[in-house]
Amino acid sequence: MSHQIHLIRTGSASSNVCSAGVPTPLGITKLWTDKKIRVVDATLPKIPIIFELPGAVVSGGATFDMPVIYTMSGLVNFFDGLTVGGVRIAYAFYSNNEFELCTTAALTLAPFLAGFLKYPTSVAQNTCLSSHVDVAEWPSMYTGYSIQLVGSGVRGITTDLTTFENHQTVAVLGPTADCSQTPWLKFENTPTSFYASVYFINVDGTVGPLAVPLADVDTFEVVIEVT
Repeated sequence: MSHQIHLIRTGSASSNVCSAGVPTPLGITKLWTDKKIRVVDATLPKIPIIFELPGAVVSGGATFDMPVIYTMSGLVNFFDGLTVGGVRIAYAFYSNNEFELCTTAALTLAPFLAGFLKYPTSVAQNTCLSSHVDVAEWPSMYTGYSIQLVGSGVRGITTDLTTFENHQTVAVLGPTADCSQTPWLKFENTPTSFYASVYFINVDGTVGPLAVPLADVDTFEVVIEVT
């Protein structure tokens, strides 16, 4: 007999991280040993393209911090929202991998942001710049996701994937969170009081917590099948 466990949480309900308790499916409350599990579906936060950047833009004595950016549309919205004295100081556009920035006031860009956009750090007033920016060619901040079970007894799952103290990796996913090739894993112990948690995989292969907490309105979902 097969059961599916749907873990769905909003940002606020998961303490603003991707974590949710795993309920015991009906019929196997005390029979986890020798059961097999597999992550069959996941809806996870997008991997950002640029970290939060304090002091990203300076203009007329005003300093603007840039939030975490997930898409080029988000970067356009950041520049479009820059105002000094209630007056917009920048207009941005992105289409077909071309990013264009036009200014109504002189701007100073943080070196990282200027490098990302292939712009100089100083942009004069009433200037329009454009450059080719293909996010697919930009070095990824993360290579994907690690979904882990955390709690007592979870290290008894047999797998070749990396294990941690009281943690067991049950799925390693790429940036698209495709679960079609996730392995079936078998319990050798009876786990208790455990939950599923999602982590970003760093470029060097290490695993760390999500760099950006989920907003209250965001949700994540992990579906685990047990048989």
